[in-house]
Amino acid sequence: YVARTRDVLYPLLSVAVISFFGLAYVVLMPIMAEQVLGRGSAGLGLLMAAAGLGALIAAFILAGLPDVKGLPRMIGLAALGLGACLTCFGLSANFYLSLVLMVGLGLSMMLVTASTNTYLQSVVPDELRGRLMSVYSLVFLGVAPFGGLLAGAAAHAWGAPLTLVSGGGLTVLASLPLWRAMSRR
Repeated sequence: YVARTRDVLYPLLSVAVISFFGLAYVVLMPIMAEQVLGRGSAGLGLLMAAAGLGALIAAFILAGLPDVKGLPRMIGLAALGLGACLTCFGLSANFYLSLVLMVGLGLSMMLVTASTNTYLQSVVPDELRGRLMSVYSLVFLGVAPFGGLLAGAAAHAWGAPLTLVSGGGLTVLASLPLWRAMSRR
């Protein structure tokens, strides 16, 4: 069903891309806070809180939507936004700019994941909803550890900033065709 239903496949692919490349930032945050931004554990806490603030803003945005008609386009745009924020965060050596970028990253992450969850539950037949949500959970939660493992190895070899820039760039590249396909929905 997933493979032959584009309205389901494209949002799931978007979540897979975000989960693999985008969520890896969490693994590298201690390095960024300590070594790149020079802020230690207090800075790490503020950076993670900024991402949480972005997620909270996204929750309010999604709660205010009247229906699910615009969600595929939002999913694609948010995936592109996440990649852009991640790339800029990897390039940033300014703590305050990094805080703003983390708000955008948290906002984009929540928009992609929550919009996809809501959209998928609204478009699938009732008899497939539970099984599809298990596929969504597998894609969202099951892919992230592999992305984190790759990000850790890449950061060891090339450094955390270049790894984040690469992950953000790959997120944008992978999200562009998905955004174009979902914008037509």
